[in-house]
Amino acid sequence: MTTTKLPFELSEESTTSWLQSLSQLSSVNSANQINKVIKLLRAINTDADKIFRILIQLTPTVIYISTDIESSHQTESNKNANDKSRKVEKLCIQLLRSLSLAFYAFTTKKSFPDDEKNQCLYIALQLIGRTQRITTIFHQFPSTTLWKKTGEIFISAQNRNVFQQQIKHKLKNFKSLSTIEAVLKRNILFSILAPYQQHADLIKELFSIAEQHAHLLNLNTTYTTENAFSWNINSTHPPYATGSAQLRNDSIIGINTNELLSFTQSTAFSSSLKKEALEYIVCQISGYRELINSPVPSDFVINHLLVGFIDILKYLEETEKLDKIQQISSQLAKTASPNYNLLNPVELNNNQFSLNQNTPNSSDNFLSEAEVVKILKIKNNQHLIAESNPMACSIGDLTLLCASNHPPELGIIRQIRITNASGTNHILIEKITGTPLSGRINAPETIENQIILIQTKTSSSEVFIATNKFSNGTLIKLVSEESFTLDKLIDHSPFYMRYQTY
Repeated sequence: MTTTKLPFELSEESTTSWLQSLSQLSSVNSANQINKVIKLLRAINTDADKIFRILIQLTPTVIYISTDIESSHQTESNKNANDKSRKVEKLCIQLLRSLSLAFYAFTTKKSFPDDEKNQCLYIALQLIGRTQRITTIFHQFPSTTLWKKTGEIFISAQNRNVFQQQIKHKLKNFKSLSTIEAVLKRNILFSILAPYQQHADLIKELFSIAEQHAHLLNLNTTYTTENAFSWNINSTHPPYATGSAQLRNDSIIGINTNELLSFTQSTAFSSSLKKEALEYIVCQISGYRELINSPVPSDFVINHLLVGFIDILKYLEETEKLDKIQQISSQLAKTASPNYNLLNPVELNNNQFSLNQNTPNSSDNFLSEAEVVKILKIKNNQHLIAESNPMACSIGDLTLLCASNHPPELGIIRQIRITNASGTNHILIEKITGTPLSGRINAPETIENQIILIQTKTSSSEVFIATNKFSNGTLIKLVSEESFTLDKLIDHSPFYMRYQTY
């Protein structure tokens, strides 16, 4: 490809002149121009050294522009945001993402000098971290590609024996962290702190904490129960909390947070965070282990537990059908002539299920597929522990507590602990406030069209969607003819995307 479409020649002088001309434009227009240039530069297969120097020149301006856009477009809620402002947010994210991938591409060029390759590994990882940060602040869908590239950068740095090497560069924005290891640990810690669940100001503080204290993390490839988190370097997912039973796999990197946890609980740790935020940080760093290890002695309750998006939706759909039939039967019974016996069982789906006036609750028909568990209390009212026999479940998956005399309660598995030799599980569940309802998406068209809606007493609502790349502002139309707009992503795992809606 020729460089005729570029607005400058492949020289530092020409690039500098062009960057100076952008000062006459707004940050948004500048971002758009630079994004186009990066796309063109990535497509050029010759003049590698010149392209590399130009990318270095572009980096400070890209960081400045992204910071300016972040400040001017940051909102706590996108309810008042229009399509234009959302496009600007996406452009800002895309700018950082594209530049990080442009640098990464040089690490695979065989003829490229080793020192420059090391710089590219380092700069790409720095920009990936900044992309993580701004994507979270805007509560947009996270990039799975960047976690895949992060794993590749880790492997390459290890193979080249430069993981802990001081990287020489002239980029002032990156001076606080001087090694690939330090940058990787920051990115990992920021992810561990689950920033999507927080407001913008706290997200920024969490990134700052990660940059200052991530060196206290211990990354290792040795299997040990001391690892509160694990990271599969061959996957597209960020690190995840691990329970008592951890995977033994050569691609799994263990993350020990003990030293960091002790530090954040000591007087040596100082921040402007309120008590509630500090408690949140400690909980996240421990991988919820402190919560699961502190059940409150009290009488337990027997309940039923369903695990997994599909099984939960099946239960909700069927019980909602039967509830509607009960309502219709009740209404007909009140208005019917005494000569008609309308209290006989009402048939549904070719006699698959039936109910009558003597059935205490229609959901009893479906509890046979659920796991019987003991519900144990803990000091934190937002969580509970479900004690069960050995069962298939994963941290980050959805659960549904269901009983014949109580509305179903949706939850998220935050930690799992095996308590004895027979494999008894303690499953820590974060409770989701509100009533879960089933739904099916009619538009936009998607492979996974099932959805869980959370009905609350407030005007703010939430939905859980099977992992899909939806954008903020997407209008979701249901088969039931209801509709809502995705406001912002507030939590995610390999099992779901959790959005606030309006």
